[in-house]
Amino acid sequence: TDSEIVTVGAIDHILAERLSVFEYVAMGHIHRAQKCGTEQMRYCGTLMPYSLSEENDEKSITMVTLGKKGTGAKIETIPVAPLRRVRKLRGTKEELLAFAKTENAQDDYVSLVVTDEEPGRFVREELGSIFSHILEIRFENRHISQWLGEGGDAPLLEDSFALFSGFYEMRNGMAMSEQEKEVLTHLLDETEEEEK
Repeated sequence: TDSEIVTVGAIDHILAERLSVFEYVAMGHIHRAQKCGTEQMRYCGTLMPYSLSEENDEKSITMVTLGKKGTGAKIETIPVAPLRRVRKLRGTKEELLAFAKTENAQDDYVSLVVTDEEPGRFVREELGSIFSHILEIRFENRHISQWLGEGGDAPLLEDSFALFSGFYEMRNGMAMSEQEKEVLTHLLDETEEEEK
């Protein structure tokens, strides 16, 4: 999981055999249900996914019935279907919209990667009108790859004007008009004045 690492006090780990005298050991916080060493030592997991890394996890409830000392614990795993799945989806805008409808994914928590070369100005709004719980939208296409370069990092720019105009050109495939440059300069000047 990509959730945080949690420790209790100064104890980072203990040997599993130290706990073998117990009929059942319930451990916590790890999101994915799993046994730890033996059947009677378990992380129950979470009932709902809280991270994109849990996209393919099967959620469940661990039901433990304890009998007389020494008879062992009866352990049952009851599957749980969360109301909303977590999904990582990649494709063109049209492919993503079609997937939402055919796979009944409109209400799932989704991370979207849009691969259109020209996704259009209102792609976020279009996707948002179908997917009700968007966690993130990222774009992967030739324009962005060229702008980021081989290292995958945004270029270092000296000022806000260069940043905005560079993004505009990357996004629209053309430079800003003189009128657009004037508007941008005016807005940046106003912002700079407000910050003083």
